[in-house]
Amino acid sequence: MTRKSHITAAERDQIGVWLAAGLSLSDIAWKLGRSKSSVSYEVIRNSKDGQYRPILANLLSRERNRVSRKTNALKDPRVYLHVIEKLRCNWSPEQIAGRWRRRNHDQTVICPETIYRYIYSLEGRRQNLREYLARAHRKRYPRRYRKSYRRGIPNRVNISLRSKMADAREQFDHWEADVVEGRSHKAGIQTLLERKTRYY
Repeated sequence: MTRKSHITAAERDQIGVWLAAGLSLSDIAWKLGRSKSSVSYEVIRNSKDGQYRPILANLLSRERNRVSRKTNALKDPRVYLHVIEKLRCNWSPEQIAGRWRRRNHDQTVICPETIYRYIYSLEGRRQNLREYLARAHRKRYPRRYRKSYRRGIPNRVNISLRSKMADAREQFDHWEADVVEGRSHKAGIQTLLERKTRYY
């Protein structure tokens, strides 16, 4: 399932209606096209007195976002030292934030975006923190301009389903293809290999 943005106010309305109708979290997640864990997290985090009310849930979420924007987690020396130490151990910002969240009983302490912003800030550049990223860019672009990197090939067919004839390499005209994408997605190379003759 592709990663989505945060739960919206309209989705909270739907969650409230479906919970009142007795639907399970799995059914609600399927209807919204989200993971069950996302819906479960939303209901647990934004319920009050054991009840999920969409309007109140929206207010709680907005207030939490407002407070988190005002409080920079990196101003906490303990968090700051941990982030710098793990960056130098080649942890990704996602790994650092995820581990803190797990230690803090599933409550967000710092988000990956905050760590990235610090790395690309003037102070982060002075410390040359960018060199510890697996994919370091000269400049950090706003999230809306960045393409997401997805692993795997859409609608791929598992190699285990390949015909026995192709595996045996006894019949001509079974081809293997590979594609290498160039920098900035501006160029690429495609290779074709015939399995029996090894013609490349």
